[in-house]
Amino acid sequence: MSIGERIRQARQQKRQSQKDLAARLGVTQATISQWENGDYAPERSKIGPLAKVLSVTPIWLEFGSQTDSVDWGADLSPIKEPVRAVPLISWVEAGQFVSIEDPYQPGDAERFIAIASDVSTLIALKVSGTSCNREFPPGTIIVVDYTDKELIDNKFYVFRQEGQATLKRWRSNPPRLEPFSTDPSHETIFPQESVEVVGRVTDAVRHY
Repeated sequence: MSIGERIRQARQQKRQSQKDLAARLGVTQATISQWENGDYAPERSKIGPLAKVLSVTPIWLEFGSQTDSVDWGADLSPIKEPVRAVPLISWVEAGQFVSIEDPYQPGDAERFIAIASDVSTLIALKVSGTSCNREFPPGTIIVVDYTDKELIDNKFYVFRQEGQATLKRWRSNPPRLEPFSTDPSHETIFPQESVEVVGRVTDAVRHY
């Protein structure tokens, strides 16, 4: 179902005419008709007011129900704006360096994760392993900003070295990639060579 079809469905359920809806939004009836016919989508600034008038959530209006390609996640309640569909492209090991798909080449996403953010440079990765399970248990979806590479003490990052990646907490003195785990068998990594910062973890969805 397209956004235009969702607008029409919600409007009809509210028993509103296109004219009534247009008046409440301060647009023309022709604009409502063009939205519903799929001629073009509403501007992002109109999504919030449109959802409020139609008594639906902005995330449903923009992306559809949970059975569509965007997953919601418990961390989005209450819903905040703006909401962005972030591609879930791969998984990352919270442990030793292991192979991972190149995050700079998302290709066909496994699915999309709805995240409240105005940042466009986000990717989502599923956590495997337990070296950071005190913060990100296995199965957690982490959201990574791949342009945020400045290392800040105690923040979590995805690191890559020779095509392999790991999720770790950065500690600066001495420089090290540290586990944050209930399992004492995980060891701190003291990189002997330069390690690429894929990006900083900015959000997480833990209920999937």
